[in-house]
Amino acid sequence: MSSQTVRSAARALIQSEGKILVVCHLIEGQTHYLLPGGGQDHGESLVETVRRECREELGCEVEVGRLFCVREFIEHNHPGSFPSDFGDLHAVEHVFECRLSGGEEIDPNSRGDRTQAGLEWFSAEELRGLPFHPLDLLELLEGDPAGPRYLGDTN
Repeated sequence: MSSQTVRSAARALIQSEGKILVVCHLIEGQTHYLLPGGGQDHGESLVETVRRECREELGCEVEVGRLFCVREFIEHNHPGSFPSDFGDLHAVEHVFECRLSGGEEIDPNSRGDRTQAGLEWFSAEELRGLPFHPLDLLELLEGDPAGPRYLGDTN
Protein backbone atom coordinates (compact mmCIF):
# COMPACT_ATOMS: atom_id res chain seq x y z
CA MET A 1 0.00 0.00 0.00
CA SER A 2 1.36 3.39 -0.95
CA SER A 3 2.25 5.76 1.85
CA GLN A 4 0.29 8.39 -0.11
CA THR A 5 -2.99 6.45 0.13
CA VAL A 6 -5.66 6.98 2.78
CA ARG A 7 -7.36 3.68 3.58
CA SER A 8 -11.12 3.84 4.17
CA ALA A 9 -12.47 1.12 6.45
CA ALA A 10 -15.66 0.09 8.24
CA ARG A 11 -15.87 -1.72 11.57
CA ALA A 12 -18.67 -3.33 13.59
CA LEU A 13 -19.34 -2.51 17.23
CA ILE A 14 -21.22 -5.60 18.41
CA GLN A 15 -22.24 -5.73 22.08
CA SER A 16 -24.04 -8.37 24.07
CA GLU A 17 -24.57 -8.81 27.80
CA GLY A 18 -22.05 -6.08 28.64
CA LYS A 19 -19.35 -7.48 26.37
CA ILE A 20 -17.83 -6.30 23.08
CA LEU A 21 -16.95 -8.71 20.28
CA VAL A 22 -13.35 -8.33 19.11
CA VAL A 23 -11.15 -10.04 16.58
CA CYS A 24 -7.78 -11.20 17.92
CA HIS A 25 -4.91 -10.61 15.49
CA LEU A 26 -1.45 -12.08 15.91
CA ILE A 27 0.93 -9.50 14.44
CA GLU A 28 4.69 -9.85 14.76
CA GLY A 29 4.27 -12.19 17.72
CA GLN A 30 1.92 -9.94 19.68
CA THR A 31 -1.86 -10.22 19.98
CA HIS A 32 -3.86 -7.08 19.16
CA TYR A 33 -7.61 -6.72 19.59
CA LEU A 34 -9.73 -4.94 16.97
CA LEU A 35 -13.38 -4.56 16.18
CA PRO A 36 -14.48 -6.77 13.28
CA GLY A 37 -14.11 -5.02 9.93
CA GLY A 38 -11.62 -3.84 7.41
CA GLY A 39 -10.86 -2.00 4.23
CA GLN A 40 -13.48 -0.68 1.88
CA ASP A 41 -13.34 -1.94 -1.72
CA HIS A 42 -13.78 0.43 -4.64
CA GLY A 43 -17.49 0.76 -5.49
CA GLU A 44 -18.60 -0.67 -2.15
CA SER A 45 -20.60 1.35 0.39
CA LEU A 46 -19.44 1.47 4.00
CA VAL A 47 -22.47 -0.61 5.03
CA GLU A 48 -21.61 -3.22 2.39
CA THR A 49 -18.02 -3.20 3.65
CA VAL A 50 -18.93 -3.92 7.27
CA ARG A 51 -21.34 -6.69 6.21
CA ARG A 52 -18.73 -8.35 3.97
CA GLU A 53 -15.98 -8.06 6.55
CA CYS A 54 -18.21 -9.58 9.25
CA ARG A 55 -19.10 -12.49 6.96
CA GLU A 56 -15.38 -13.06 6.39
CA GLU A 57 -14.17 -12.57 9.98
CA LEU A 58 -17.14 -13.79 12.01
CA GLY A 59 -18.67 -16.33 9.64
CA CYS A 60 -22.13 -14.79 9.99
CA GLU A 61 -24.42 -11.99 8.84
CA VAL A 62 -24.92 -8.75 10.78
CA GLU A 63 -27.52 -6.03 10.75
CA VAL A 64 -25.84 -2.64 10.42
CA GLY A 65 -27.21 0.17 12.54
CA ARG A 66 -26.20 3.78 13.06
CA LEU A 67 -22.74 5.24 12.64
CA PHE A 68 -21.23 5.28 16.13
CA CYS A 69 -17.97 7.13 15.50
CA VAL A 70 -15.23 7.90 13.01
CA ARG A 71 -11.59 7.36 13.86
CA GLU A 72 -8.38 8.18 12.05
CA PHE A 73 -5.11 6.39 12.57
CA ILE A 74 -1.99 8.06 11.20
CA GLU A 75 0.74 5.58 11.99
CA HIS A 76 3.69 7.95 12.12
CA ASN A 77 1.92 9.87 14.92
CA HIS A 78 1.84 6.70 17.05
CA PRO A 79 5.22 4.99 16.55
CA GLY A 80 5.42 1.47 17.90
CA SER A 81 1.81 1.32 19.02
CA PHE A 82 0.65 -1.05 16.32
CA PRO A 83 2.92 -3.27 14.22
CA SER A 84 1.92 -2.93 10.59
CA ASP A 85 2.95 -4.24 7.22
CA PHE A 86 1.20 -1.31 5.52
CA GLY A 87 4.20 1.01 5.79
CA ASP A 88 3.13 4.48 6.86
CA LEU A 89 -0.56 3.67 7.31
CA HIS A 90 -3.21 6.40 7.28
CA ALA A 91 -6.68 4.95 7.83
CA VAL A 92 -10.12 6.45 8.35
CA GLU A 93 -12.38 3.97 10.13
CA HIS A 94 -16.16 4.25 10.34
CA VAL A 95 -17.52 2.31 13.32
CA PHE A 96 -21.14 1.18 13.03
CA GLU A 97 -23.35 -0.25 15.76
CA CYS A 98 -24.25 -3.75 14.59
CA ARG A 99 -25.94 -6.85 15.85
CA LEU A 100 -25.98 -10.43 14.72
CA SER A 101 -28.83 -11.11 12.31
CA GLY A 102 -31.71 -13.15 13.72
CA GLY A 103 -30.62 -16.69 14.51
CA GLU A 104 -27.02 -16.07 13.44
CA GLU A 105 -24.10 -17.20 15.58
CA ILE A 106 -20.45 -16.36 15.19
CA ASP A 107 -18.15 -19.08 13.93
CA PRO A 108 -15.27 -19.20 16.44
CA ASN A 109 -13.10 -20.89 13.80
CA SER A 110 -13.43 -18.06 11.24
CA ARG A 111 -10.12 -16.78 9.93
CA GLY A 112 -11.03 -14.00 7.51
CA ASP A 113 -7.62 -12.33 7.67
CA ARG A 114 -4.19 -13.93 7.54
CA THR A 115 -3.37 -12.47 10.99
CA GLN A 116 -6.70 -13.42 12.57
CA ALA A 117 -6.12 -15.72 15.54
CA GLY A 118 -9.60 -15.86 17.07
CA LEU A 119 -12.71 -14.10 18.32
CA GLU A 120 -13.43 -13.07 21.90
CA TRP A 121 -16.03 -11.20 23.97
CA PHE A 122 -14.56 -8.75 26.47
CA SER A 123 -16.00 -6.13 28.81
CA ALA A 124 -14.77 -2.56 28.34
CA GLU A 125 -12.83 -2.90 31.59
CA GLU A 126 -11.05 -6.03 30.34
CA LEU A 127 -10.17 -4.31 27.05
CA ARG A 128 -8.53 -1.42 28.92
CA GLY A 129 -5.75 -3.79 29.96
CA LEU A 130 -5.17 -5.17 26.46
CA PRO A 131 -3.69 -3.79 23.23
CA PHE A 132 -7.15 -2.83 21.95
CA HIS A 133 -7.50 -0.37 19.09
CA PRO A 134 -8.99 2.22 19.34
CA LEU A 135 -8.83 2.49 23.10
CA ASP A 136 -10.62 5.87 22.99
CA LEU A 137 -13.76 4.08 21.78
CA LEU A 138 -14.24 2.72 25.30
CA GLU A 139 -14.60 6.26 26.66
CA LEU A 140 -17.38 6.94 24.16
CA LEU A 141 -19.26 3.85 25.27
CA GLU A 142 -19.44 5.23 28.80
CA GLY A 143 -20.19 8.83 27.81
CA ASP A 144 -22.92 10.80 26.13
CA PRO A 145 -25.00 8.58 23.81
CA ALA A 146 -25.37 11.36 21.23
CA GLY A 147 -23.43 10.77 18.07
CA PRO A 148 -21.82 10.05 15.78
CA ARG A 149 -18.50 11.32 17.03
CA TYR A 150 -15.15 11.99 15.45
CA LEU A 151 -12.33 10.61 17.57
CA GLY A 152 -9.57 12.26 15.57
CA ASP A 153 -6.15 10.70 15.05
CA THR A 154 -6.01 8.17 17.86
CA ASN A 155 -4.41 4.86 18.61
